[in-house]
Amino acid sequence: MKDGCHYDKATKTYFGNNYHFSFTIITIIYIDDIQKWFNQYTDKLTQNHKGQGHSKWEDFFRGSRITETFGKYQHSPFDGKHYGIDFALPKGTPIKAPTNGKVTRIFNNELGGKVLQIAEDNGEYHQWYLHLDKYNVKVGDRVKAGDIIAYSGNTGIQTTGAHLHFQRMKGGVGNAYAEDPKPFIDQLPDGERSLYDL
Repeated sequence: MKDGCHYDKATKTYFGNNYHFSFTIITIIYIDDIQKWFNQYTDKLTQNHKGQGHSKWEDFFRGSRITETFGKYQHSPFDGKHYGIDFALPKGTPIKAPTNGKVTRIFNNELGGKVLQIAEDNGEYHQWYLHLDKYNVKVGDRVKAGDIIAYSGNTGIQTTGAHLHFQRMKGGVGNAYAEDPKPFIDQLPDGERSLYDL
C-alpha cells in the first residue's frame, strides 16, 4: 500500500468520510495556537513594524478562514443550498457588526443554534449570525460598525465544528431573501476581518 493510501485510511478512521474538510478545520484552529507562540518570540519584530501596518507574522496569519461559500454545499456533509458564508473560528471569538444597524431578533434554531438578527440602517438588508456561543447585545440595541455583538460557537445540529455562519438578506428575512454576501464582505474596510476579532 502506498504512503498516500495509509494516510487516507488513517484520516478516515479518525475523522470519518468527510476527513479532508475536518482536517482543514483542525489545521485552521491550530494556527491560532501557533500564532500565539510566534507572538511570544517576535515582540521586537512587531514593534519594528509599528506604524507600518501589520508585521510580516501578522500578515502570514491573516489568510481567509472561509470553509463554505454561498450556494451548493462543497465541503460539508449536507444536502441542499447554503445560504451564507462559513468562517472557521475558535469558540469564543468576538463577532463584530460590519455596519450600523439595530438588533431585531435573538432566537434559537435547531439547525443554526443561537442566532442573532440585525437590520442594517439602509432599511433594505438584514443580517443573520448563526451557531453563536453567547450574545453581547439584546433586542432593540443600536450597534455601530466594529461593535462586539456576540461570540462564535458551535451551537445547532447542522455544524461540523466551531464556526460563524454569516447570512445577508435583501428585502425581507429568511433563506428566500438570501444573497451571496461575498461582494459585501469584500468591500468592507478590513474584508472578512470586519466580521470577527482574531
